[in-house]
Amino acid sequence: MGSIMRGASFCWLFVAGVLTCVCASAERLRSPWDATTITPTDAPYNCPAPPAFARTINVEGYYTDKQHSVIDPAKLAAFNAASEGPTHIGQYATTAADAWLSKGSRAAAACVYSLLDAAARADAWDGKMPQLNGVYLQNWMLSGTAIAYLKVRNSHEGTPDQDADIQKWFRI
Repeated sequence: MGSIMRGASFCWLFVAGVLTCVCASAERLRSPWDATTITPTDAPYNCPAPPAFARTINVEGYYTDKQHSVIDPAKLAAFNAASEGPTHIGQYATTAADAWLSKGSRAAAACVYSLLDAAARADAWDGKMPQLNGVYLQNWMLSGTAIAYLKVRNSHEGTPDQDADIQKWFRI
């Protein structure tokens, strides 16, 4: 009888733990920057134009051997050209987000929203990637831009529509 009671107690504890996790997951995820207090300023920020967008990234690897140690210069050039847009959107958004954090520049926070919203509205790089390298680049780009977004999401410089578009885009 004691083992049955212990089993039942364990079962209830397990169910309570699962319910706690489910309720907690319904809350907004917290980022390390949510607790950071930024004093907004009118510091200027020169927002670059968004890079050219595409639905997919079709690029082959640039190594010529199975050990991935010998680089084909022509394939590397093609890879760099194909990855330019996703690389630039990440660089531009991250640089602007860091300017928001370090200078409180409203213009920089607005820049992040502008860049990411433009990508979201263009469905940038959210198609099915024809090669694994495209999948890798897509993941790196989304990871980098998501971090930039987390840095500015409490800035109140984006509109509710921009927030919705960007969050939907991140759910590719």
